[in-house]
Amino acid sequence: MTRVALGMALALSACGDGASAADTAARPDTTVTAAAPPDSLVLETGGYSLWLTDTRPARSESGEACVERSLEIRHDGVSQRVPLLYTRAAPTVLEPGFVRAELSLDCRTMAIYKVELATGRPTKLEDR
Repeated sequence: MTRVALGMALALSACGDGASAADTAARPDTTVTAAAPPDSLVLETGGYSLWLTDTRPARSESGEACVERSLEIRHDGVSQRVPLLYTRAAPTVLEPGFVRAELSLDCRTMAIYKVELATGRPTKLEDR
């Protein structure tokens, strides 16, 4: 009985779906997800560089897709992430030592922030 079971197991394993190794290699891998975009340098000012880093996918109320990215300040080899600020637009210089950044949520600008470059601390300027 053991020999019969072993023989059946071997026979079934040899059946497969009829695809050759070449056929299997040619099939697209549906488990692969889109890679996150690389960090993007978006502004340099006063010795600081501002980068868009982590991403989060979002959808507007109408269903339109967008990507919102976190903001990171780099200076002298130190990286400081601006807390809880995801944006779709590059920040702009507001005054020496500060930039203007838009907080985005669900593909919509929710508020405008003044971000201190030395600390990464955001301060709300206005709601949208």
